[in-house]
Amino acid sequence: MFEPTQNTLDVSRVPEKIFEYINEQQEDALAYVLSENDSSLQSIDSSRFYYSTIGRILAGTNNSISLIEESFETDDDSDVLVGDLSFRYETSLKGGDGNQLGKDARLFKRALDLMFVNIPEDVLIEDSQTVNISAEKSTPDSRVLLLGEGTGIYEQRIWTDVVYRFRGSAYL
Repeated sequence: MFEPTQNTLDVSRVPEKIFEYINEQQEDALAYVLSENDSSLQSIDSSRFYYSTIGRILAGTNNSISLIEESFETDDDSDVLVGDLSFRYETSLKGGDGNQLGKDARLFKRALDLMFVNIPEDVLIEDSQTVNISAEKSTPDSRVLLLGEGTGIYEQRIWTDVVYRFRGSAYL
């Protein structure tokens, strides 16, 4: 029977937990951002949340959010494990009016940034098998790119980089 004495940081469920949080909060976050702006921007259906870049293809002409990059760097030289979990999310908004889409993308970017920075720690560490785990958030970095018209549909992509620092016991 395998009985480890040393631990690793278990962050395997974090991407899923972040998508669940976005799904639960995005309508309220958009309402908050749109309260002082003129836009008919809608939330993205959770069936359009993807764990890879294939989402951009599968979504077709629909809006989507994809996790396109993930890295985890750890420092385990002491009794406390420390790891920085980095994500890059790509949000793809599509529509027929490139100018309005550009405005909407900036509003959606703000809503995403607010959700990433306000996600509760208990959501990030839920279901982790690491003893005494904790999480810290950082401010997201975002970039917006407007792609040209191809088939009468414009696409606006938002790349959001977020980093969460986790700490936990090195021992089980």
